[in-house]
Parts: sequence; structure tokens; C-alpha cells
Amino acid sequence: MKFRSVGWMGAALASLSLLAAGCGSSPSTPTASSVTSITLPGAVQGEPNWWFPISPASVCSTINGDTNGMMYRPLLFISKTDGIDYARSIASGVTVSNNGQTYTIHMNPKWKWSNGQPITAQNVALGFNILMAASQSNAVWTQCGAGIGGVPSDIKSGKVVGNTFVVKTTKPVNPTWFIHNGLGQLIPIPQVWNHSSNMASELKFIQKYGNSPYNPLFKVVDGPYKFGGFKNNSYWKLVANKSYTGPTKATITSITFEYFTSPAAQFAAMRRHQFPEAGLPNSFYKDRSQLAPYYTVQPGVPSWCFNYMQPNFSTQAAGIGGLFNKLYFRQALQMGVDQAAMIKDLQNGSGSVMHGVIPATPKNVYYDSATKNYGYNPAAGKKLLEQHGWAPNSSGVMTRTKNGKTQTLAFPFQIISGSTTVTNEAQLMKQDWAREGIDVTIQTVPFNQAIADATQASPGVSKWALIWWGGGWCYEPDYYPTGGGLFKPGSAANYGGLNDPTLTAAINKTYAVSSPSATLRNLDNYQMIAAQQLPVIFVPEDYGFVVRNKTLKGLKSAYNPVTTAEWYNHWTD
Repeated sequence: MKFRSVGWMGAALASLSLLAAGCGSSPSTPTASSVTSITLPGAVQGEPNWWFPISPASVCSTINGDTNGMMYRPLLFISKTDGIDYARSIASGVTVSNNGQTYTIHMNPKWKWSNGQPITAQNVALGFNILMAASQSNAVWTQCGAGIGGVPSDIKSGKVVGNTFVVKTTKPVNPTWFIHNGLGQLIPIPQVWNHSSNMASELKFIQKYGNSPYNPLFKVVDGPYKFGGFKNNSYWKLVANKSYTGPTKATITSITFEYFTSPAAQFAAMRRHQFPEAGLPNSFYKDRSQLAPYYTVQPGVPSWCFNYMQPNFSTQAAGIGGLFNKLYFRQALQMGVDQAAMIKDLQNGSGSVMHGVIPATPKNVYYDSATKNYGYNPAAGKKLLEQHGWAPNSSGVMTRTKNGKTQTLAFPFQIISGSTTVTNEAQLMKQDWAREGIDVTIQTVPFNQAIADATQASPGVSKWALIWWGGGWCYEPDYYPTGGGLFKPGSAANYGGLNDPTLTAAINKTYAVSSPSATLRNLDNYQMIAAQQLPVIFVPEDYGFVVRNKTLKGLKSAYNPVTTAEWYNHWTD
């Protein structure tokens, strides 16, 4: 459900490593062990800063999602083919009635919390009430899926009926969309979190303790792992939940995530051959032969994500005002992004060009191959700017005088720190944009800060103009990829404050009840309009490379490219 920092799980372990930490074992001989440590470059990835399973938009990231996703199971488990896997879901099924307006969720009685209590419809009700409260515009904090799947605008009510939970919508809606994106956000919450019937008070309670994993509140979980330890800027740890009632119990009993200070430090550790599996930093691809014969190098697995930079549409955007609201300016920026060169020269060929908001890979029924964006053409971008009254000054930077004020195309470009690939790609874009007369100043910040800054695109905020956190958006919880949570006004993940009536109308059509062929046409139309309107600036997806030996098993079955989740309980040593 999250913004993914570059090289995290969404790129199939492209920037992390798995260390078999057997006591007393030789560092050059990986050995099976009940203690397994996962390490990653903290300068790129940041660290978990939220542990409650429903997250505020300001901490909406894959790091948090993957961590608390091991502790708390979703009501509906999304499969690798973007279906609902009821064998692994807490719900045993969903019945749709009343012309797509009533959804009855049936509970599977086998599921229990780690304290032995059954997971019931009452737990779903608590999660529902928190989700709805945190999706309101005046909420104490806004959850990162607000605006996705009709939450909260299309939901009329939710109530417990026996051991079922019944959700009613305000109008008939596309059941596939609503089950995937609306009901797919529901997470049963243990009653220890039931602090108050007043939802404002409840949200304040969660806000107070949501990033306090040592609090006893986090002892009651239903996932295959539970919290095992955390030290700021050092490590975080998961331990197996011995009371887990779901399929595939964990055999790796302890997983510790630790930091590397840089890709160079990571590669130095890899050369000591400690890891059953590791991500190969792009900057060290040329040195991969140093890892033989312990590892084989493979391209990373494509995930259900697309990569982009976030413009600030506020009229007070730093250095540039409301210029991002002009389509021609977004077109010029897109024409200055040499995606093919990035993939070839900076990603070592492991990546794909992003033409629009739905990726072509992994293979899926939603992608429209006719979708194309504006391509790489700096000369055309410069001409487009000149056609709109801009002219280069003595330094080659575009300027114009309007209403007695001189404007200059110069603004800050914020990127995450710690990634050589992201820095090099940003430098390449800076050079190509300069050919068009656009001058950007690159600013590097930690990943968590970039996400926090991006949430502040409200009118009057001028801290940033263009942000790139190195990764992009992964479709979770919007598994039916309509874009409502990203691009509709008021949606929590609409970080740039976009308000595009044409795009909004196209998104709304994807929610309607219609025939299968019309439903697909509506989704294709949304893709085409998004590619034309450029609500974001597209950059190539980076799949990275993974190096592996045979110490650890179950790696292929553990990874879900749709949810970008790594299910460690499928790993065996």
C-alpha cells in the first residue's frame, strides 16, 4: 500500500541481503540457522516508523507495510495473479447482493490471535471503524488508502451480523473494484486496541502508540511473525509467532533487519560470502565477478509498481509557483527524461520504460499496450516552452515576463540520499532539462523525510516543487489499478494536490457497474488519459539484480509481485 523506496522488496530484494547468522560459523561459509538477519542500506531505505497495521499517509511506505504485514493479516489475501486467495484469507468468502450494493463478509473460524482468542467479525468492525474515521478529511490523521476503493465516500454502513460483517455502499459499484480496493483495505484489529467508542479519541490513542512497538499492545498479532526488537538507526527484528493459525508456519524463527551505511559497505560484506541471498547494488554490477563462485547473478523480479516523480501542484510550490498545473510544462519535463539511457547505462539493462500508470510487467490483464507517453525529445521540449512565451537568458535558462513579473524556470528537485543509481539518474535528468532551459537544484534527503515532505502539498506550502523517492507507487491496496487513491482530489496519496477534472471523470467511470468488456474499456480509457495528462513525471522501473546461493529455500514461492510482499514464513533453512 505504499510508496516504495528504490531497491526495496518491490524489486525482489534488489537492495537487501540475507545473512545466515549462525553463531561461530565461518563468514565465508553460509550455514543453516534458526536466526536469520536481513541487512539493507539504511541511508536509502530509512527504517520503520509506524507499526500499527493502518498507516497515516505521512508514513505510507513499503518498509512499514512489509514489516507490520508480517504481524497482522489482511481480511482478504491478494494472490500473485491479483485474485482473492480465500485459502489464505481471514475471510472465507464475500457474497455480493442488492445489485452490487451489499457485501457480506464471512469469517473463517480457524483464525486466532496470538493470545488464543478467535478472530471475529467484531475485530473486522474495529478495523472498519478506524479505517473509516481515518479516511475523513477532518481526521486526526489520514490513512494512506483514503480515497481508494470508495473509502469513505461510497460506503454507507458496516455492521456485525452474527459472525459476518456486512458492508453497504451508497450506490451500485463495480464489485471487482470494491472488493479489491475497498474491502481489500480491511484489517481485523485485536480488541486490545479498542480504546474508545469516540473515533477521534481512538485515532489519538493509535497516533500515540502506533510507533511504540515495545508497548504490550503489539503482543497480540495474527501474522506469522511478531515484534522482536528495535533500535533506532541500528536494527529491527521479527520473531516467529508460535501461535500462528494460518497456513505455512515460520521455520526461520528470527529475522533481524540491520543497516549498511552505503552500497559500498553492503558490497564489502557480500564479498565475505555471508549471505544466502543479496541484492547487488547497481553501482557494483561491474564487480559482480568478485562474488563468484558463491553466488549466481539474476535480474530482479518485476513488481506491480510504476516509477515516477511527484510534482507539487500548489500555487506556492518552491521556486516555480503553480507552473506544474500547465500541461505543456509537464510535457517538456517528460521529454527530458531519457528512460532508455537510464536502463542501459545506470540500471545495467534490468528495468523497463514506464509509459503510463499501469506497468506492462508483471504480465497482467489491465495493461493497455497502446498507452504511450511523450518519449525522450529535449529539442521538442525546448520548442514547446518557447511556443508558450519562454526564452533563454544569457545563462540558457528559460525566462518570461508576465503581468510585469519576470519568471525563471528554476526550482529545487528533491531526491532520496544514499543511492548512487538515483543520484546518477537525477544528474542525467538535470543535464537533459538544462538543454531545454530548465534549471533544477538537486537536494538529497532521507527517504522518510521525502515522504513526509510530499504530504505537505496543501495551498500555501512552498517547501518543495518536485520529489522523487527513487521508487514509485505499488498497487496496494488499490489492487484494481484505477488510480483513485493517487490522483483524485482529496485522496490521501494525492501528495501533489492534483485536481484534473478530465482524469477524475475517467477514474470515476472505472468504478461503475458495467459489462466485463465495458469495464476493461473504462480502465483503458483512464490509462490513455493519464498518459496524456501526465499527473506525474514517469521514470523507468528499476528491477535491479539479485545474487543467490543454495543455502536458503522457498525464495520463489515467498515473493508476491502484486502485493510486493515477501512472506518469510515460506523460507526454510
